[in-house]
Amino acid sequence: MTKAQIEAVVNALLPSGLPITAAGQHRPSMQKLIDELFDAASRGRVLALLGNVVSVNAGDKFLLFRSGEAYLADRDLVGTGGGGSFVKETVSTAGATIALNLQSKERGYYSGSAQFASPKTITFPNDDNATQFDFSFDITSVAAVLTFPANTKSGYPTWGEIAPNTWNPQDIGTYKVHGTKYGAIWLLDFDYYSDGITGGGGDGGFLQYDDNTTVFYDDNTTEVEYEL
Repeated sequence: MTKAQIEAVVNALLPSGLPITAAGQHRPSMQKLIDELFDAASRGRVLALLGNVVSVNAGDKFLLFRSGEAYLADRDLVGTGGGGSFVKETVSTAGATIALNLQSKERGYYSGSAQFASPKTITFPNDDNATQFDFSFDITSVAAVLTFPANTKSGYPTWGEIAPNTWNPQDIGTYKVHGTKYGAIWLLDFDYYSDGITGGGGDGGFLQYDDNTTVFYDDNTTEVEYEL
């Protein structure tokens, strides 16, 4: 409520319905209380006593003000990052399935819990409101093929070589997959990170440079260049 609205409520509670005059017995104390509530310096002193939150924990609540009314909001409604509609989590890579749970948020940021060397199935639970996500992970074997849901597409050179909606890595190391929602379809881009030139295996092999230029050798003699 605004200061004027509070004053109007106080005046309306009087039997006469008329404003309290300056000569009234309780007008000065009531006015001082109202003035204190809306004093900027006073609010600053109160806020200065609050501690700084560096992380958001399960069970945390947020105080939300809307149109002069106060509401208590659950952490999942506000966002796990401390504000905004996004998810930031470390996801387990131990099992056969890696779930990137978007929790009906707009964006998701995920990191793999550990390196892995075996094939995995990637799922996107609760992606109804999602628009983008990033998933960073490390693999120790080119056998770590990722299978994505049917509503995914990618322009990556080895996409779908093994089976539909599969991503076939050409070298071990650190990768990041970025997803953009296009209607009901997830468009996927894959980035590979290395310290320099990296040689890869597979059918023929490849070389990848720091500027993200990758040269694939289809049969060890034919050079095909891709910009990833």
